[in-house]
Amino acid sequence: MEDFQDIIKRLGQQLHDIDADINKPLVDVANKYRLTAETICKAILVGYGVPPQGNLEKLSTDAQKQIDAKENARDAGMFKAELRYLQNVGNTYSHDGAASDFTNKQGQSDVFDSLVKVIKITFFSNGELDSPTLPKSMEARFPARMLGLAKFENPRAEDVVQLCFPKQRVKTRIQKTDHTTRIVYDYVVADLGDGLSKGMMFIRSRTAIEKTLIDFLDNIGSDFSNSLEIITPRAYRTDGREIDRKKSIIDIIKSLSFESKAKNVHVKYFDDFVWESCLPESFRSDNKANKKPTYFIPQILEPITDIGNSTSGGSLSDSDYIENILNKPHDYAPVQIVIGPAGIGKTTFCDEISSYINARERKRVILLSATDFREISNSVSIDSVSALYRVAAINGLLDDESSIESHNFEINLACGNFVLLIDGFDELESHLGESLNFESFMRSLSDLEDCFRRVLVILTVRDYDIERFKHIRQTSICRLRGFSSKDTDSYFSKRLTIQGKIVEAKALIRSFNESADSEISTTVPLYASLICDYLLEKDLLSKTQVTSAPKSAKYFGSDEPLDTLVSKIIDREIAKQSLGNIRPDDFFDILIEIIRAPQFAITTGVLFDFVTSCGGETKNLNASNFLRNPFLRWEKDTISFKYDSLTYFFKSRLLARKISEGQFSEYPSIEFMAEFYRGEGPLFDEFNTIFPATQYADHPNTLKWFQSLSRCGNRAYESKLPWRKAMSAFMYWALSKNRDKAERTQNLSKYFGGTSWESFSIYGCFYPLDLKGINIRCGNIDNYTNLQSCDYIPGETVFYSTKIDFDDKSLPEKIDRSLFAADCIFSQNLTMSFHAKEIADQYGIEIIRDNIYKILKVGFRANRFAWKSKDVYKNVTVVGKFALDSYLDLLAKHGVLTSEHSRSGSEIGYVVSDAWHLDARKLVEEKNLTARMTNLISDLFK
Repeated sequence: MEDFQDIIKRLGQQLHDIDADINKPLVDVANKYRLTAETICKAILVGYGVPPQGNLEKLSTDAQKQIDAKENARDAGMFKAELRYLQNVGNTYSHDGAASDFTNKQGQSDVFDSLVKVIKITFFSNGELDSPTLPKSMEARFPARMLGLAKFENPRAEDVVQLCFPKQRVKTRIQKTDHTTRIVYDYVVADLGDGLSKGMMFIRSRTAIEKTLIDFLDNIGSDFSNSLEIITPRAYRTDGREIDRKKSIIDIIKSLSFESKAKNVHVKYFDDFVWESCLPESFRSDNKANKKPTYFIPQILEPITDIGNSTSGGSLSDSDYIENILNKPHDYAPVQIVIGPAGIGKTTFCDEISSYINARERKRVILLSATDFREISNSVSIDSVSALYRVAAINGLLDDESSIESHNFEINLACGNFVLLIDGFDELESHLGESLNFESFMRSLSDLEDCFRRVLVILTVRDYDIERFKHIRQTSICRLRGFSSKDTDSYFSKRLTIQGKIVEAKALIRSFNESADSEISTTVPLYASLICDYLLEKDLLSKTQVTSAPKSAKYFGSDEPLDTLVSKIIDREIAKQSLGNIRPDDFFDILIEIIRAPQFAITTGVLFDFVTSCGGETKNLNASNFLRNPFLRWEKDTISFKYDSLTYFFKSRLLARKISEGQFSEYPSIEFMAEFYRGEGPLFDEFNTIFPATQYADHPNTLKWFQSLSRCGNRAYESKLPWRKAMSAFMYWALSKNRDKAERTQNLSKYFGGTSWESFSIYGCFYPLDLKGINIRCGNIDNYTNLQSCDYIPGETVFYSTKIDFDDKSLPEKIDRSLFAADCIFSQNLTMSFHAKEIADQYGIEIIRDNIYKILKVGFRANRFAWKSKDVYKNVTVVGKFALDSYLDLLAKHGVLTSEHSRSGSEIGYVVSDAWHLDARKLVEEKNLTARMTNLISDLFK
């Protein structure tokens, strides 16, 4: 006869076979359901010690008797009905032969649902049978915590007791593991000295309690310790309600007269035992809470389906989300992935729920922030959550009072005393590179969940490559939605009290709208925050003599608000992701390559080439880190630019920089310039705003750039169209400052190097010119309606070898044929018209910024600032002409750093003050200076 484990293994394979054929018509797989039902019946009988005999009818009848004895009447009745249905489906096909009740198109939905119900009642209800391995499609039909019911926990009892008594001798006296009888426990004794000892008996969630306690009494005899603790995990019903297991154990202890054999018998839940006995008092009493800004706006989370879409229902506020998980853990997966693009508010979300959880009794958050891992050097392989915790502890990323052994951390996480938050898991991967094994790390979380089904881990990640999380067991994904239009208005009104500023803020935020319909689009909170920072700091700077920090990135030389905003976003991105030697201008170049691609889209392979060619290849860098940046959208292997309106920003800055430096490059300058070949459109407006002709048209580098553009015309005619349009666009811009014909003609002659204008190309109305004494050769005139308003000498030829095109709507009423040489090419309507007429600085402030960043980073851990001794601050290395003491004195003088004694009172150190908390945090997390911090820096120069 097969043993139980052999049957369960076979059943697991049958379930996976059904899953593999789930999209086939039922007629092709009906018999598989019948065979699976037969295997389930055998598993029930063998599992409960009854020899399986007879055909399916007999097996079914005998199995139902066992289920009747174990389950309530409702579940037992459902089991009979669903098992009968599975049997009928199989018999109809496999025995009747003709499959009379089926059509070739009938699906498996109903019969699959029936199989799930049978599996749920057999292995995940009140019985004691280990379950088979379920396919992913079937796992999704079960509450996440229910899946662990088929496993025995592994509390590593002796290791746990050693945490309680680190200096005493600890020994496992009895270890019993009998899955058949459900007698599973460990008895560990700690020698307390002076002839005293303490015994601890660990049982499991599915242990047969009375049998186990009787077995323990038989084995221990009279050799009891001075005191005994019976430690049990919590147990739950299938509906998620907790069972009062302590009371059940106490009642059994009384019936077995334990007190007559052992003194001081106590029953404790495992999580209570670990909390009270394994954790330092400082850890249990340290109630960390971050201050919530007055302008805080709560966000909504939306569950994500397996196919990646947000569900229509189930959206919750962040506080309701965590409240539900803590109060109804049975209904939620132990690993929660919170996704969203860069700047959506994932760090704010972590701060909010950290405060919420830490305020609860007997709950503590372990918050690991990717920011803390940014500058550590790690060569150790990280293949588990304990390994990551160990790296954090070794590198001083945890408060000294909160640092415990990694095993202690793991046990408390497993039994639910700790909630682990990893803020920016994608950034963490970026910083740690290949040393972090994603698959093994995620598997370690599932393994912990198998211990006590009390794990709660929350990872925030950018919405890049979320597919890899979907195949991880007991994991669910939800999305931070961002600000609605109403949220955005509320945020602006809380931070900006002047109505004019709110109007300006709303105008700027539209640059970051993904949807053409501004009413339904959502706002990335970071952008709203940066806009408010900019508007508030602009006012503050205008009232002081301090100027804003010089821009090191040449592409962001303009003083326009968007330059400041986009520059800060890119600086923040470089600070958050490990991008090797990529600097802001390199970042800009890569985005330009994506923008200029067809449909603003390229493949990941092409993007990786761009990244590595810009110096992105370092020891810990995977070029995919760049994919996580906020300007990109990912669809399988296609990478595209997210914000259409911002393409004009990037294109105009590239043109402005190239022209101002006199550095001409054919690609992409010609194609960008050609976009406004008629002297109009959003790119022309943006370019003219940041690079006005009144200021730059007469600059020598502008002339140099145009001459290089002109020389590009020596190519086959088929490839000249974009180039001719670029020529037209340049002349629209360059002459926009001129007021009369003579001035325009004079300037054009300067650009073309004389009165012979080679390849002069114009599209649209253009400006009237003084063409007296001008020769235009190999040009292109397209719908130049103002040609008839130009000045010229009648009978004197101006255009040679030039193509002249007019559509019917633009054809001038009066045009002198003598302007054109015989070798000119005319559009047909113009030829007919002529024929008809014949018939009739600075990096200084950035060095200071980086030095202050290093100093403030000393005390920043887990998204908050902590006290550190003066000796720790003295280890900071600063560069430049100012000494470290000057920085510390300045920060202390202005109240950024507050001098305090340590908790023991024997050592003096610093901590960032509450008044400067937000300014310091912006510098540490984003490397951005607020206006107050910039104003403070000016004192160094004094």
